[in-house]
Amino acid sequence: MTPEMEKRRVELIASMGKKWLLHPSNSPKRLTMIKTSGDGAAAVQGCLVWISIQETPPPEGRKMLLINEKHGVACVGIYREEHKQYWTHWQGLPRFER
Repeated sequence: MTPEMEKRRVELIASMGKKWLLHPSNSPKRLTMIKTSGDGAAAVQGCLVWISIQETPPPEGRKMLLINEKHGVACVGIYREEHKQYWTHWQGLPRFER
């Protein structure tokens, strides 16, 4: 990270308060905003949201993040149509930038 980027990173952190982190990716042109959840239990990415299984069914037999909104515990799993009553939302897994 260049000194200019580090200076900008520190300025952004200061302007957003302690709840925000700036995580530099491998690409110097992109910074990802990470925020602490309201209860302080998780680090969340502001632009990433859960996808409703009812509105947009996930691909079957693929590994992904699954969650039941009522219970609030996410896990990595493989979605199967016969288990849809257990899950309300899904999201793809992150990947390494290449």
